Amino acid sequence: MSYANTLFSTATQLAVGLGITLGAIGIRIGEHISEWLHITGIEGISFRLAFVFIALICLAGMFDTLRLIRDAGSAVSQKKKA
Repeated sequence: MSYANTLFSTATQLAVGLGITLGAIGIRIGEHISEWLHITGIEGISFRLAFVFIALICLAGMFDTLRLIRDAGSAVSQKKKA
């Protein structure tokens, strides 16, 4: 069981690092988009655009889960198909 804990901890740390990286990239993209659209006068616009960027990435991952069949997790939850 300790291998599973190690794997979970490693995956968690990687996810946190990836989230920070995507946030920083989103802020940079937001700066460039706000300059391109000439909306630099709005305070915090690059942060707002970074949140939109991260939300779009999260939505892209959600579309994959919507395609799953109803009993996709039954093999791990020990439930029989109805």
